[in-house]
Amino acid sequence: MLTVRYAAHLLGSAVCYLRSAHPVSNAAVLPPEHQIQILRDTQAVTLYTDAESAPRAQELSFSALSQGETIMVVSRTGGGWSGYRGPLVPDV
Repeated sequence: MLTVRYAAHLLGSAVCYLRSAHPVSNAAVLPPEHQIQILRDTQAVTLYTDAESAPRAQELSFSALSQGETIMVVSRTGGGWSGYRGPLVPDV
């Protein structure tokens, strides 16, 4: 994820964390309502995630899609990266 964050900054993009209030802590995960509000407030168009958080990312993408917004989810899996536009449609 550090590589993704660095690449985003090189492209002039902003980066925010959705899992918790502190990117290093796994103690308390923000509820989906707060996470989707962060995505709306930042006008996010892409959501990068690790394999562990991929189901939540797809849930957030589906929630955004139901509100007329599209957020592309790109997930780090064991074999590489896979992408989804919306919750279910393969993009890669």
